[in-house]
Formats: sequence, C-alpha cells, structure tokens
Amino acid sequence: MRKRRMCAWWVAGLVVVVVGIEAVARWDHFIAPGFAFQRSDSYTSYNVTSLDQCKMMCSVVAGTPQCMAWTAVRQGPGAWTCLHASHSPPFNTLTTNTNSVMGYTEDSLKGELNAVQAEDGHYYFIPSSQANHNFDFAKQYCQNLPGFRLAIFYTFEQMQMALNLINKNVYIGLQNNGNGFQWGDGTPFPSELSRLIWNYNYSNDPYVRTDGNNYQRDHNIDLFLCQH
Repeated sequence: MRKRRMCAWWVAGLVVVVVGIEAVARWDHFIAPGFAFQRSDSYTSYNVTSLDQCKMMCSVVAGTPQCMAWTAVRQGPGAWTCLHASHSPPFNTLTTNTNSVMGYTEDSLKGELNAVQAEDGHYYFIPSSQANHNFDFAKQYCQNLPGFRLAIFYTFEQMQMALNLINKNVYIGLQNNGNGFQWGDGTPFPSELSRLIWNYNYSNDPYVRTDGNNYQRDHNIDLFLCQH
C-alpha cells in the first residue's frame, strides 16, 4: 500500500514539473508599450490590478483557445482592463495608447522562419509566403508587428550572421531614395558593401538576398525578413 501511494505522489509531482516547464517556455513575450488591440480581436477580458497580472494569466491559464497575445489598458490606480487574443499580430484594430501595454508570445510567430534570436541580439521572422505583394507591403507588414521592422544591417558581419539563418530570397529594408542607398531608419548604406548590390549605380528598386549573399532587383519575391 505504501509503494502505491509513493508511485501516485511521483506521478503527481511529474505533472507539476511538466506544466511548470511549459508555463516558463510561454513566459517569453515581445513587449510593446503604447500599443493595444481592441475587443474585436480578443476572446475574453478581465479586470486586473496590474499589467503583470494580465501577462501572467496569458502565460499560465490553461484552456481553449490558448492565449497568444494580451493588452493591458490602465483605467486608474491599480485598475487595468486586460484583453487576451488567441492569435499573434498583425491585428485588425491595433491602436496607440499611452496608457496601454501589449505583449505577444514569441512562439506565436510562425512562418517560413519562426521567430528566432540571432547572435546580434535581434529576433528575425519570415512570415509564410504572401502572394501578390511588393516592397511596401512587406515594410508595412513588419511594422504591424509591434517592435518589428523590415530588416536592416549595419555591418557585413551582422548581415552574414542574420542571413545565414535562412536560404530564401527575401525583401530587406534597403532602398535607393535618389540620393543613394539607405536603410529603413535613414542610415546610409555603407559604400564598402556596394559590391553586394546588383546594378548599384543605376537602380532605385528594393533589394533582396540571392544565393551567395548578393542582392539583386526582383519583383517576384514573396518573402520578407522582419527584425525585432
């Protein structure tokens, strides 16, 4: 009889450990202060006392649907409205609000390349193939993931490191604005990297990665690289 009780205790303990590990794995969130999705994108709402409580409930409360994103909107001292969503961004109703904080789980971003952290500290993500779009679509899609942008690189080493994660042709955040090549944040493209650009002196088109870590004009690309 004692042996049977000991076995039951061991099984119960194992269940607790497994649940705990899963909860820790889902505790990793992208945090976006000043952003909020609306009730139309959520499946439930709560009144909570802090944004940490809202995040914790998203991470550890079991059930269907599973929480993939949360928004906490401050209503007053110690009073927050908490919304949970069953999917990651982009959202139909994303707004900016200085009294709000939004988070979404890292494991909610799945695509050609799931969200992964590289050696430079940035996260990289390639959404699933999006047909019939252009550079502007890619840029806006990444911006609709709070904290993300179409990928930019400041050094050759960083570029090589990030692009070694993939073997795809992808849009990146590089354009010629008529006064020379610039990254999406306005930083000039280093002239020493000009050898990587196809038709460097003559084209204003967006540039994408091709085999051999070169870049060339291509209007048929259906993938893009987002960077956090």
